[in-house]
Amino acid sequence: MKEIPVNAMRKGDWSLNLEEEYGPGEEEEMVASSVEAVSQTKREHYVNIITPGDLGSPEEWFIPRLERALSEKGLPVEKLLYVGECGCGGYITRIYR
Repeated sequence: MKEIPVNAMRKGDWSLNLEEEYGPGEEEEMVASSVEAVSQTKREHYVNIITPGDLGSPEEWFIPRLERALSEKGLPVEKLLYVGECGCGGYITRIYR
């Protein structure tokens, strides 16, 4: 897994951009980094995860894998939803703790 700069615990809502760090063939690593990001998000806040546009809609591949990984880690979330495409061509998924 590539090193993604994150703090021990985020104080508010924040975003993690995976577009420049990962590409095709690294989907499992993206999910692992996203689980770590969720674990560092305080309750009653959210983290936006931006996945690369060339991997397609996160509803088809990312969200199901992330939901499964969060469940396997026993990491509870309030809501996980697809927000939409961002101006840079990537996709935004928001995870509320």
